[in-house]
Amino acid sequence: MLINGYETLTALTVYIFFTMDNGLFTFQIRSTRPEDNEQISRLLYKELGETIFKRLARSHLIGKECWILKMLTTMFLVSMQFVCENVSMTLVSTIAFVFSWWICIRYIYLHYASKWYIPEIPNVHEFYQADSRKEMWVATQSGKIVGTIALNQVNEHIMEIMRVSVDSSFRGLGIGKALADFALAKSKEFGKKEVILSSSHVLHEAHGLYQKMGFKIYDVDKSNAMLDMFNFKYMLC
Repeated sequence: MLINGYETLTALTVYIFFTMDNGLFTFQIRSTRPEDNEQISRLLYKELGETIFKRLARSHLIGKECWILKMLTTMFLVSMQFVCENVSMTLVSTIAFVFSWWICIRYIYLHYASKWYIPEIPNVHEFYQADSRKEMWVATQSGKIVGTIALNQVNEHIMEIMRVSVDSSFRGLGIGKALADFALAKSKEFGKKEVILSSSHVLHEAHGLYQKMGFKIYDVDKSNAMLDMFNFKYMLC
């Protein structure tokens, strides 16, 4: 839970509803609750999966980046040689590749990647409540969580936006922008001068939104073998 100076946020501030209406439907932005953990975890996990799939879909280095894929493909091909001697190996190879790629990403890589990239899963609410520098909010529509955003106080002058996520079924309706505007307003309320955020290089739509809002790219982090991260900055004053 974010702490402003030496004073904790009041219950009214934490649980107040911020109602937004973009003309299509009404949704609300509020602080997280313990019962939100499952929905938030599912949304963040799905968002990470989409990002990784976008990265691999545009890569010609799938085998190099995911060595487990090579191992699974090889094992599958060896076993198939004994049971499908009359089947075209081209067909077998294709089936093996698709099957191994799906298994590798869906059940192996994504599982461990989520633990690395999103350590707050599955106890999201408790994770943010335990850290006085951080807090998460959710966008809800008819009780369903359709978006998330979190803030992290880096220091006295800088606020970091984290975990910006919108359900794929609700994109293009203004939820992402409303969450970002909300985060900027909160950062200003806390007296910050600068807001930063990092976003994967494959999320072009999100980058376009950030730049339209006034965020500027100030650095590209290539230290991650899987995802290059674009670092954005927004000056509040």
